[in-house]
Amino acid sequence: MQTDYLPCKTHTCQSTANAIEPRVARAIIEYHARTKPGYVLRSSCERCNKTTTYTYDEVLDRIPSDKRPRPLQHDHFWAYVLIEFKTSKSAEQRTFLGDRLLIQRLFVEPDNSWYGILQSASPYAPSLQRGDYLKGAPWGQHQICRFVVQDNIPKPIPRPDKLVRTSSYAIFVADTGTAGVLLCANIACANPSCGFLYGTMTYEKFTKIAVLAHVTMPYYGTGDKPIITLHCELCETTRIIDEESFEGAFKGNLSEFKK
Repeated sequence: MQTDYLPCKTHTCQSTANAIEPRVARAIIEYHARTKPGYVLRSSCERCNKTTTYTYDEVLDRIPSDKRPRPLQHDHFWAYVLIEFKTSKSAEQRTFLGDRLLIQRLFVEPDNSWYGILQSASPYAPSLQRGDYLKGAPWGQHQICRFVVQDNIPKPIPRPDKLVRTSSYAIFVADTGTAGVLLCANIACANPSCGFLYGTMTYEKFTKIAVLAHVTMPYYGTGDKPIITLHCELCETTRIIDEESFEGAFKGNLSEFKK
């Protein structure tokens, strides 16, 4: 399949300015829009040397409708199913492997716990099926699935007999004790309706490869700030990340967990 690029807007020029893919251009605009609302992408054509501008809507129009980021339905949200890893009794932190589940909200209790209907499946919770009733609650900034409701009784979600790790997962870390704050170490897809998690992209890895992967193309407009471009293998959405993308994330060493 031939790759589509943003065209130079000069009437007499048939070039593709800097060969920018629409999905990458969308990510560039969203990246800058965090601090510059209404950001417009500007690129100088290598053939005619004239500058072309692209708005977010213009870029989005060039992305096939089934490949565009989409918001979740108003009563849907992502929650995590967590599998805790065994650690020594003296360990100061608890570690978990997590995956996202799409939940249709039914109602929320006064203590912020919630009930919902499962709308997706996960290899990290193979006993669960779409349509199951789940109960969960927030832990820090994340919603956590804690129980599956069977015969009107909330029961702990069974741990899988055999864990098969996929490319989509997240590592979570919390201090020991029930009051420990839960922190996620990984980056999620930029598409709100996609549940993909970049299981190998942590702050630790970012700091190791950011300099090598630093993009110097002028249309990124990031100056000397190291960035990395990620492409979702599920929905093909592109996301640009920098050090600020890990604000509020776990930034410690995860080497022991990955063994």
